[in-house]
Amino acid sequence: MKVEPVLVSHETKVPVLAANQVDISITPLAETPERKAVVDFVLYSNTSVCMFGKADNPKFAKAKSVDDLNSPDYTIAYFIGGGEEGWVKQRFAKAKLLGVANSGATAPLEDVMAGRADAAPINRIPYVPMSHKVKGLAVLPAANNCQGSLEKAQPVGMAIDKNQPALLEWMIAVEKSVHPKLEAAEEAVVANMK
Repeated sequence: MKVEPVLVSHETKVPVLAANQVDISITPLAETPERKAVVDFVLYSNTSVCMFGKADNPKFAKAKSVDDLNSPDYTIAYFIGGGEEGWVKQRFAKAKLLGVANSGATAPLEDVMAGRADAAPINRIPYVPMSHKVKGLAVLPAANNCQGSLEKAQPVGMAIDKNQPALLEWMIAVEKSVHPKLEAAEEAVVANMK
């Protein structure tokens, strides 16, 4: 049997599965209710968000939890049209919000460093290398460098078209058998990010 790879963009992964143009999406795909309606997931990880600020910002240093940032005393920067925009508006409804244009960066770092914002969201994985490159940052939740954050948490996995119970059962069993190795490998990669 010859396997022909088919490259598809992030936006077309679910439609091409549903149209039976490909058999599986092996790139990380966040599980959402809309996607679950048309595909089945084999979950192997999760994504979540951290809130970062300058360690020497007295307001950020005073915050002990992400909940503390939901106050009129804090300004939260976010990318307009970014994945966190809706979440930021809901999660920090009491805070001052600063929507900024995305400059191609991972997070609104410039606004935090310039003091226009006290905090901004970033995915838990890219926070680690950013914190190595930009000295003087702090993060919430602080434990384990934010790697255990449950903020805006979403399961991530591979997707297959529905109505393939045998394949789905087999794939879930394989994932379960290698899950401890996957977790260890992810932790090692994150620990060595620069």
